[in-house]
Amino acid sequence: MTSTNFWTPSMLPGADLTGSDIEQRAKSIARSNQMLKLLESSIDLLRNNHKHGEQYYWILYYAFLSPQEMKNTDEILDKLAHHITNISYRTYYRKRRAAIEALSTILWGDLLQKRHWIRSTSSFQSNTYRLSPRLFVIS
Repeated sequence: MTSTNFWTPSMLPGADLTGSDIEQRAKSIARSNQMLKLLESSIDLLRNNHKHGEQYYWILYYAFLSPQEMKNTDEILDKLAHHITNISYRTYYRKRRAAIEALSTILWGDLLQKRHWIRSTSSFQSNTYRLSPRLFVIS
Protein backbone atom coordinates (compact mmCIF):
# COMPACT_ATOMS: atom_id res chain seq x y z
CA MET A 1 0.00 0.00 0.00
CA THR A 2 1.44 3.36 -1.01
CA SER A 3 0.86 6.66 0.73
CA THR A 4 -1.52 7.66 -2.08
CA ASN A 5 -3.55 4.44 -1.89
CA PHE A 6 -5.75 4.49 1.20
CA TRP A 7 -9.31 3.65 2.09
CA THR A 8 -12.06 6.10 1.22
CA PRO A 9 -15.80 5.83 2.00
CA SER A 10 -16.58 5.29 -1.70
CA MET A 11 -14.84 1.90 -1.50
CA LEU A 12 -17.76 0.38 0.42
CA PRO A 13 -20.75 0.27 -1.92
CA GLY A 14 -24.02 0.83 -0.11
CA ALA A 15 -22.36 2.01 3.09
CA ASP A 16 -23.42 5.52 4.08
CA LEU A 17 -20.62 6.96 6.19
CA THR A 18 -21.50 10.62 5.63
CA GLY A 19 -20.55 12.67 8.67
CA SER A 20 -19.08 9.67 10.49
CA ASP A 21 -15.79 9.62 12.35
CA ILE A 22 -14.40 7.26 9.70
CA GLU A 23 -15.25 9.70 6.93
CA GLN A 24 -13.61 12.56 8.84
CA ARG A 25 -10.44 10.50 9.39
CA ALA A 26 -10.30 9.55 5.70
CA LYS A 27 -10.62 13.23 4.74
CA SER A 28 -7.91 14.14 7.22
CA ILE A 29 -5.60 11.52 5.76
CA ALA A 30 -6.30 12.83 2.26
CA ARG A 31 -5.51 16.42 3.32
CA SER A 32 -2.29 15.31 5.03
CA ASN A 33 -1.28 13.40 1.92
CA GLN A 34 -1.89 16.47 -0.25
CA MET A 35 0.25 18.61 2.06
CA LEU A 36 3.08 16.06 1.97
CA LYS A 37 2.95 15.99 -1.84
CA LEU A 38 3.07 19.79 -1.95
CA LEU A 39 6.05 19.83 0.41
CA GLU A 40 7.86 17.13 -1.57
CA SER A 41 7.33 18.87 -4.91
CA SER A 42 8.41 22.21 -3.41
CA ILE A 43 11.60 20.69 -2.03
CA ASP A 44 12.33 19.10 -5.42
CA LEU A 45 11.77 22.48 -7.07
CA LEU A 46 14.18 24.10 -4.62
CA ARG A 47 16.78 21.37 -5.08
CA ASN A 48 16.70 21.44 -8.87
CA ASN A 49 16.23 25.15 -9.62
CA HIS A 50 17.97 27.22 -6.98
CA LYS A 51 21.62 28.26 -7.19
CA HIS A 52 22.27 26.60 -3.80
CA GLY A 53 19.50 24.03 -4.13
CA GLU A 54 21.59 20.94 -3.55
CA GLN A 55 23.13 22.36 -0.38
CA TYR A 56 19.77 23.64 0.83
CA TYR A 57 18.21 20.26 0.20
CA TRP A 58 20.74 18.43 2.39
CA ILE A 59 20.55 21.05 5.12
CA LEU A 60 16.75 20.79 5.25
CA TYR A 61 16.91 17.01 4.99
CA TYR A 62 19.21 16.49 7.97
CA ALA A 63 17.68 19.31 10.03
CA PHE A 64 14.00 18.45 9.53
CA LEU A 65 13.17 15.69 7.05
CA SER A 66 15.39 12.70 7.77
CA PRO A 67 13.51 9.69 9.16
CA GLN A 68 16.36 9.36 11.66
CA GLU A 69 16.35 12.39 13.96
CA MET A 70 19.78 13.90 14.47
CA LYS A 71 20.82 14.22 18.11
CA ASN A 72 22.42 17.64 17.80
CA THR A 73 24.06 20.12 15.44
CA ASP A 74 27.37 18.24 15.53
CA GLU A 75 25.68 15.16 14.12
CA ILE A 76 24.02 17.25 11.40
CA LEU A 77 27.36 18.80 10.49
CA ASP A 78 28.97 15.33 10.34
CA LYS A 79 26.28 14.19 7.90
CA LEU A 80 26.53 17.40 5.87
CA ALA A 81 30.32 16.97 5.50
CA HIS A 82 29.58 14.38 2.79
CA HIS A 83 27.69 17.01 0.79
CA ILE A 84 29.15 20.39 1.78
CA THR A 85 32.87 20.78 2.41
CA ASN A 86 34.14 22.70 5.44
CA ILE A 87 30.77 23.81 6.79
CA SER A 88 30.98 25.65 10.10
CA TYR A 89 28.26 26.17 12.71
CA ARG A 90 27.82 29.76 11.60
CA THR A 91 27.58 28.80 7.92
CA TYR A 92 25.16 26.00 8.73
CA TYR A 93 22.78 28.28 10.62
CA ARG A 94 23.04 31.02 7.98
CA LYS A 95 22.37 28.58 5.14
CA ARG A 96 19.62 26.83 7.10
CA ARG A 97 17.80 30.16 7.51
CA ALA A 98 18.26 30.88 3.79
CA ALA A 99 17.02 27.38 2.87
CA ILE A 100 13.90 27.82 5.00
CA GLU A 101 13.24 31.23 3.44
CA ALA A 102 13.71 29.85 -0.09
CA LEU A 103 11.38 26.92 0.61
CA SER A 104 8.83 29.27 2.18
CA THR A 105 8.93 31.42 -0.94
CA ILE A 106 8.17 28.39 -3.09
CA LEU A 107 5.39 27.17 -0.80
CA TRP A 108 3.66 30.43 -0.03
CA GLY A 109 5.11 33.04 -2.34
CA ASP A 110 5.49 36.60 -1.19
CA LEU A 111 1.99 37.03 0.22
CA LEU A 112 2.51 40.58 1.41
CA GLN A 113 3.73 41.67 -2.00
CA LYS A 114 0.80 39.90 -3.71
CA ARG A 115 -1.70 41.45 -1.29
CA HIS A 116 -0.24 44.87 -1.92
CA TRP A 117 -0.42 44.32 -5.70
CA ILE A 118 -4.00 43.13 -5.53
CA ARG A 119 -5.05 46.15 -3.47
CA SER A 120 -3.22 48.62 -5.71
CA THR A 121 -4.36 47.15 -9.05
CA SER A 122 -7.58 48.75 -10.22
CA SER A 123 -8.03 46.25 -13.07
CA PHE A 124 -8.30 43.34 -10.64
CA GLN A 125 -11.97 42.39 -10.97
CA SER A 126 -12.35 38.93 -9.49
CA ASN A 127 -12.90 38.33 -5.78
CA THR A 128 -11.51 34.81 -6.09
CA TYR A 129 -7.92 33.93 -6.87
CA ARG A 130 -5.56 31.10 -6.13
CA LEU A 131 -2.08 31.49 -4.73
CA SER A 132 0.14 28.75 -6.02
CA PRO A 133 3.82 28.02 -5.47
CA ARG A 134 5.78 30.30 -7.75
CA LEU A 135 9.25 29.98 -9.16
CA PHE A 136 11.63 32.36 -7.53
CA VAL A 137 14.41 34.27 -9.20
CA ILE A 138 17.51 32.11 -9.32
CA SER A 139 20.45 34.27 -8.40
